[in-house]
Amino acid sequence: MVQELNNSAVEEAKTLFTEEGLSFPYIPEEMIASVQKLKPWIFGTRLDAPSPYQIAKFVQEIETKSVENYLIFGHAGYGTNSWAMHYYLVENSLALFIQTAWGGIYTENETAIPNIAYRFTEAEKLIKIVEAKEKQGKIASSQRLIVVVSDFYNSGWKFKDNLQKNENNWHDTFKALEEAISCSESL
Repeated sequence: MVQELNNSAVEEAKTLFTEEGLSFPYIPEEMIASVQKLKPWIFGTRLDAPSPYQIAKFVQEIETKSVENYLIFGHAGYGTNSWAMHYYLVENSLALFIQTAWGGIYTENETAIPNIAYRFTEAEKLIKIVEAKEKQGKIASSQRLIVVVSDFYNSGWKFKDNLQKNENNWHDTFKALEEAISCSESL
């Protein structure tokens, strides 16, 4: 399904992605109007965010604080090879952080493009499953599914329940998106 996008920042982002041969990530309908260009190649709804390359800061924040819904996506990094395509979405019961190597001097961008497309497709699938499970009341308002997929840091997933203290049910895996989808479907 082709998403109707009516926002100049989103249109600029879509043009950048298309020119590079990249798939465009899913943007939840309620966020489209709020997306802004934050920096060259970085778009989103959260104006106070650190560089998306600092994925550990985003994950630590979601683990330790109450965070409002936001979306950040785009290309960020540093140096000659530490560059990645990012897609971070915090929406109600889901916190999704995807960081895929792309744009570094040693990265084969042409071989990275299908991986980015796959992750964006799986992300959209997960987002829609979680939204449906929320509507069905199968995910408690105190719960949040945290999913981290990174080519540079640890990948994994877990359900965090704000009512439980000292929980540790992190699933450290390279298949974080796939496992989170499977788990969510079974709720």
